[in-house]
Amino acid sequence: VSAMEQLYVGRPDTFAEEENPLRLNADIHIQASSDFENVQFPTRFNWIIDQTNGIASLYPNSPYLYDFEESLSTSDEDLFCDAGLGPPTVLAQACDASMDFLLGSSVSIGMLTSTAKAVNEFASSEVPDE
Repeated sequence: VSAMEQLYVGRPDTFAEEENPLRLNADIHIQASSDFENVQFPTRFNWIIDQTNGIASLYPNSPYLYDFEESLSTSDEDLFCDAGLGPPTVLAQACDASMDFLLGSSVSIGMLTSTAKAVNEFASSEVPDE
């Protein structure tokens, strides 16, 4: 979750309109890896199919579906280690399903972390004028 946030922090201006799909509230950054209060876990695209021509497009106001939205809880009985969502097994399943959807099944969290670091290092470096 933190690595995905870092990846979006370093995005170029061309993609400034694109928000981190893990953020519930786009105006609040995801601060800590154990604080899931502003996190949602997209698991698939929300397609609209035009019945007249069969063309599929993403629903503009909500391009993702969140299959674990109803399973995750903020109830004190379901929380563990100060996480804002629980129960822990469902939280882990939601995170895994979301990462598989967003990154693909062959990209590891380590690769995401190193990519986010490289993007941020590149974004902060000064590009020489030609």
